Amino acid sequence: MMCVTNCPSVETLSQHLEADGAGEEQRQIADHVETCHTCQITLQTLLCSDTLVTSAFSTPAAAIGVGEPRIAGYEILGELGRGGMGVVYKARDLKLGRLVALKTILAGAHAGPQELQRFRTEAEAAARLQHPNIIQIHEVGTYDGRAYLALEFCPGGGLDRKLREAPLAPMEAARLVETLARAIDTAHSAGVVHRDLKPANVLFAADGTPKVADFGLAKQLDQEAGQTATGAIVGTPSYMAPEQATGKAGVVGPAVDVYALGALLYECLTGRPPFKAATPLDTLAQVLHDEPVPPRQLQSKVPRDLETITLKCLRKEAGKRYSSALELAEDLQRLQAGLPVKARPVGVLERTWRWCGRNRAVAGLLGAVAATLLIGALTASYFAIEAGKNADRLEAVLSENVAIRRRGVQTTVWFLKYLKDNPELANLSYEDLFVQFRLAHPDVTDADLIGAFVPPVADFPPVSSAGLGETFRFDARMFGS
Repeated sequence: MMCVTNCPSVETLSQHLEADGAGEEQRQIADHVETCHTCQITLQTLLCSDTLVTSAFSTPAAAIGVGEPRIAGYEILGELGRGGMGVVYKARDLKLGRLVALKTILAGAHAGPQELQRFRTEAEAAARLQHPNIIQIHEVGTYDGRAYLALEFCPGGGLDRKLREAPLAPMEAARLVETLARAIDTAHSAGVVHRDLKPANVLFAADGTPKVADFGLAKQLDQEAGQTATGAIVGTPSYMAPEQATGKAGVVGPAVDVYALGALLYECLTGRPPFKAATPLDTLAQVLHDEPVPPRQLQSKVPRDLETITLKCLRKEAGKRYSSALELAEDLQRLQAGLPVKARPVGVLERTWRWCGRNRAVAGLLGAVAATLLIGALTASYFAIEAGKNADRLEAVLSENVAIRRRGVQTTVWFLKYLKDNPELANLSYEDLFVQFRLAHPDVTDADLIGAFVPPVADFPPVSSAGLGETFRFDARMFGS
């Protein structure tokens, strides 16, 4: 139901979250929020620091912010943090004298089905998992009708705080993610997919041992229905796998955790997640359509093999990532041992194909330009080849003509010498004279005569052989005979 009256401002709603609910104004805001879906979304956005859960908002936001709980057997020592659905307190277990992390539902007694389901999911998942690198659950209980979890306390804080100072050294990052990957593989073997791996959900024990926390969004693979509605997007956008970002619950499996481990490794190496935009929806768009900047472009000291491992985890296609978290852990172990890793970098051809898939309009335009240039180049090459052939033919013709002219000059010299040696032939007609010359020189061809007398002799007006002889003597002087 949408609001029919003016909604409180974001600042007023933010102050309402911090108030204890007392006073007439706070009650009016609470009554308004109970019937205003828009304000419920605003409150959920204010509460969700990083974790995004896009489905029905069934919890009245007015129920949030009721102060510290009083749970029998525990002494609350302070608040450790809060998220979209719960508050975590540092507490002392009065029976065993140990420190624990008490997690309660933020909405308290007004918690809706979604919050209660997430709480049960975390309790069930944690109960199924026994691993030194997974936060252990000590107790599940209720107080005043409200559920709580008593969890293993990690005084070392979260990885997110550590990364705010500076990225990790490459081998330190590889060692950390190898440890986490082995823990996640144990979860997968037990049929549990975390679905929300991120630095804030990696905590450190007093001795520095990393622990995977917060299985509130976990998916139990042996329960096919009722966990997440189709179309609901669960997780943290910067660490979501593409198939998770689409909201298709049926395709979400262990591969989403492999992707998240890669995103976590990426941030450990570079100090930033692979994708981070101004809004969660913009970040999801990057996850679906963009490729991450290679870590070595941000941190040049990252080993090339470690970059290759990271980018293999972040492949858009689940089938091209590591087949399991264990396979990722083993490749990281090989890297630390100085052995060749199994991951291989993406080739130039595949990178180009992926780029074309993401930028189809630009790729189509470039393809048209390239085709035009190719056709132009082929056309130019054709004409260049033809021009070369024509040049060769012309050179051959010229060479042939030069040869003919040289032969003609030689024939002229022979003819003049023949005429000089046979003066009695001077009174013959030039037709008879040529016949006699051809008989004396049988190797002279018609082509030689054409080369000797251009234009052809037949084109000359009839003259006496004496006159022709004068002409030949003139030609002979020209040719140095």
